[in-house]
Amino acid sequence: MRWLAAIVLCFPWTALPCSLTIAAASDLAPLRDRFLQQFQKTNICQIVFTFSSSGQLATQIEQGAPFDLYLSASEDFVRKLATRSLIEPESIVVFARGRLGIWAPGRGSVRLEELTQPNYKKIAIANPAHAPYGMAARQALEAAGLWDRFADKLVLGENVRQALQFAETENVDAVITAWSLLATKPGASLIDAKLHKEIRQTLGIVRSSKNKAAAKEFADWLSNGDGRKLLLTAGFY
Repeated sequence: MRWLAAIVLCFPWTALPCSLTIAAASDLAPLRDRFLQQFQKTNICQIVFTFSSSGQLATQIEQGAPFDLYLSASEDFVRKLATRSLIEPESIVVFARGRLGIWAPGRGSVRLEELTQPNYKKIAIANPAHAPYGMAARQALEAAGLWDRFADKLVLGENVRQALQFAETENVDAVITAWSLLATKPGASLIDAKLHKEIRQTLGIVRSSKNKAAAKEFADWLSNGDGRKLLLTAGFY
């Protein structure tokens, strides 16, 4: 018992690693390992990420999912949760801005209008109903006067990663999705940002979180620290 008491004295509860559960938009998934590697150099928190579409994550938060921090690809989703007292309003920060891109495997660089050609039979986007990049893809197609011409071509992914997977497995001929998922793909090209509303990646601390101090530390690191540098290298701005 004396030995156990010594252990407690040497390692007080406040020094034990904390646990942080983060709900993150799917466009951030490629950065998971680098987030963990860099953040945990100076922080002992154990971090668990759940990646999905921003809208689906918002619904999970509404249903009481035990997240500490919400990283959304849509500012609107975060602010709507704040109006329902589910996100701490003072914690809301736009931590990056995203871009939309096109990729047609094995076909080189492609422009939006080229996707109307007969050899592009299926085009994947994330579902506009709950995925911000899907909303942006629809806005871009509408602005280019192409949305109605795509009615029979579109294949909807539950999130940006699933939309990309459709292209990677050649179940579609091209994909319009988050640039952070396409930046390293040969032939991928950016879509003119003027064709859609700005994609404002926004975070907020979940009001029910029991780890708000740790959540704030990660939020600050992501928006102002080394996390911000990682975002810039991954195609965000």
